Amino acid sequence: MRLIHQYMAEPSQYIKSGYGCLGVGVGEAIGIKLALPGSPVVLFIGDGAFNYNPVLAGLGLCQEYQMAILMVVMNNGGYVAMKRAHDRLYPQGFAARGGAYFGVDIAPAPEYARLAEPFGAYGEKIEKPEEIEPALRRCLDQIEKGRAAILDVILSGL
Repeated sequence: MRLIHQYMAEPSQYIKSGYGCLGVGVGEAIGIKLALPGSPVVLFIGDGAFNYNPVLAGLGLCQEYQMAILMVVMNNGGYVAMKRAHDRLYPQGFAARGGAYFGVDIAPAPEYARLAEPFGAYGEKIEKPEEIEPALRRCLDQIEKGRAAILDVILSGL
């Protein structure tokens, strides 16, 4: 996510969540869409943060009020921030010494893109770098047509 922040940051075009999207990203994206209804809104969110968000309520709101946002789930199968915190705060601790990071893996992996369908949204899952640009174009086309979208981007694991 840090690379996204580094390369996407453009004044008045990019807003970085102060909370890392943990529990607030979907709501913030919907709020931005309300403030800028004519602009495309794309939320980049990790799979761990996505799980902390009111995704179903957000998708329902988008459906009810025809607010098309794109949620790009950067899916590495776990809570990387939690793993990094273990290493940073307890470098000599059990987890860091033994490589046993309990509670950081999201397994089995949910099919995030499939959450879109019940809400009339578009969902797609990709696993290869060369699929990113065409998938983003398809998703942006869908939000231009008024449908919210979820793009589940599978990354290498923790």
